[in-house]
Amino acid sequence: MATLTNQQLLTSLYIAAFGRAPDKSGLAYWKAQMDSGLSFDAVISSFLGSAEAVSLIGSNPSDQIFLNNLYSNVLSRAADTGGAQYWQGRLDSLQDRGALVKEFISSVNAGTGSDTKLLQNKIEIGEKFAASASGNNMIYAKAMMAYVTSEKNTLEVAQGLNNAFDGVGTATKAPLDFYGKSLKFDFYQNGSITNTAITLVSDAVEFQFFGFSIDAGHGSFKIATTYPGVGSYAAANKIVLTDVNNSFDPFVGFNILSNGLVNINGGASYNTSNIAVAENSIEITLTGVNLQAGTALEFTVLT
Repeated sequence: MATLTNQQLLTSLYIAAFGRAPDKSGLAYWKAQMDSGLSFDAVISSFLGSAEAVSLIGSNPSDQIFLNNLYSNVLSRAADTGGAQYWQGRLDSLQDRGALVKEFISSVNAGTGSDTKLLQNKIEIGEKFAASASGNNMIYAKAMMAYVTSEKNTLEVAQGLNNAFDGVGTATKAPLDFYGKSLKFDFYQNGSITNTAITLVSDAVEFQFFGFSIDAGHGSFKIATTYPGVGSYAAANKIVLTDVNNSFDPFVGFNILSNGLVNINGGASYNTSNIAVAENSIEITLTGVNLQAGTALEFTVLT
């Protein structure tokens, strides 16, 4: 791949740091700053210290969580053992996470394999999304990246999705906003059940149980792994979210925003067919999920 332009560099950074396409306003702002002489290193530092980055991986994430997030965002997979060891070594040498992100993007961009093609597709789709009518919608910006692969047809699929977001030729359903609503969470583990009902009064409210945290707020439902190392759910485990007060119209489906969870056997992404949406409930089967620190599944619910 040729040397990246400032806009392409910024798009790759939005992908690496936030796991989403750039929003129209943000991309325009940072491009103007770089065109006026601001260094890419300075922009990376700003992104990694931003409130959005903190909301995704915490204010002081471990190296493992940081690297897992980088792999998931850029390469849509967990780090293989060799790759994790290599980049941990580079981070130990650089002693600078911003420099590591820059080197990681450059390394993937300089390759010739499927990882490079994946990044190329993500950058192209990210740029097109930011230029579209819905380019300032953060939820859609995440959804765009969830459909990108290294395959040629990715661009067509993403363009169709972007057209749907823009309302070109089809009507779209709005993502559900959980904010301010009462919801019941049931967690089933090895035949037993833990449940609680909460009213979401801010984006900071979470329901936590062994290995996972739940965040259901403005427009999305996020399951993030909090296990300190690497474990797994091998037994019959599931989470059920229920609209106990019938606060919403019937649920009709979901859109994946990001999927970093992996299966126990191999690095394949969590099978989203294990998400079942009924009229007033969402059931997520966790059997076989690898509890790798720093990974998450995020999706919108449609009514």
